[in-house]
Amino acid sequence: MPEDRQGDGGRKKQQWWAPAERRIGAGVRFLVAVLRVLKDLLDIAGFIGRHL
Repeated sequence: MPEDRQGDGGRKKQQWWAPAERRIGAGVRFLVAVLRVLKDLLDIAGFIGRHL
């Protein structure tokens, strides 16, 4: 039984860290998506500027 309690403690630590890791990962993906959109907007603006 003590092994089970230690296992639960380990899982609690992982659960405590996992949300932060997911938030960091989600933040990185969000920043990458924003940068891609900005790059696309700049490309579109450049395309329009060349054809005006």
